[in-house]
Amino acid sequence: MPKHWKAVRLKFIAYNLNRRRIPLEEQVRRDMTVKKYDYYGATGVIDKVENYLFDETTILIAEDGANLLSRNLQLIYIATGKYYIFYEEDEKTKGITTIFPRYHQRDCVRRLIADVKQNGTEREKTI
Repeated sequence: MPKHWKAVRLKFIAYNLNRRRIPLEEQVRRDMTVKKYDYYGATGVIDKVENYLFDETTILIAEDGANLLSRNLQLIYIATGKYYIFYEEDEKTKGITTIFPRYHQRDCVRRLIADVKQNGTEREKTI
């Protein structure tokens, strides 16, 4: 870690906004006719939907346990504009963690986003 960086607990620089997510049944998604907003799952954008829940730039951390272990897919996504985030409330997904930055940490977030855009998500990043 560079000497000018400070190690802090993630809970002090990020918000968990899981409570803002609303379940959207697959059949309801299939029946939608005007799909214009990105629908994020654990592997990135997996569909388009008619409505959105979020309208802000956020960092999404993949929640798929199998992917976290295998590390064969991207784990961090930058979502911008209007979008919906997958949410299924059952015993399997109760502990999902999706992280969103606090607004007063914008400089840190902007640098992280710039680094991800330039170098991708393959490298480990310390905040």
